[in-house]
Amino acid sequence: MTILALDCGNKTGWALWGGAHVTSGVQDFTPRPTDVPGLRWSRFTAWLLLMSENAECIVSERWTRAPGIAGKISAGFITRIEEHCATHGATHVEVSPAELKRWLTGDGNANKLQMMSEVRHRRWTDKLALSDDEADALALLHFSLAQMA
Repeated sequence: MTILALDCGNKTGWALWGGAHVTSGVQDFTPRPTDVPGLRWSRFTAWLLLMSENAECIVSERWTRAPGIAGKISAGFITRIEEHCATHGATHVEVSPAELKRWLTGDGNANKLQMMSEVRHRRWTDKLALSDDEADALALLHFSLAQMA
């Protein structure tokens, strides 16, 4: 089974597992000054199609009704994931941020540094310049693999 884990935001962390090894990174969807409204969503949709070509499952953090622009961005990405999964026959699994933090660190209120430290401690990456977005995507991926075991 191929799993794509996404920590959605302007800088979307991603981790992809195809059964043999994990690849991960960050894709930047921050609007450029010359972008027309809606281009962020078009860029995300096109990227998602490429990244999830063989994915049977897409895992993301559950939208928590964040206020302001963060909530709009999160909801926008999640709706595109749901639409993609519906039209391509993939499963979409959402994990609450508190559940993920509790599973990884033992603390449902863990901060970004604690999450990044635990991802490094578990040797899920050897990157020295690990972002919190990529760390969250790696945590989501390994959480979903643990749930399948």
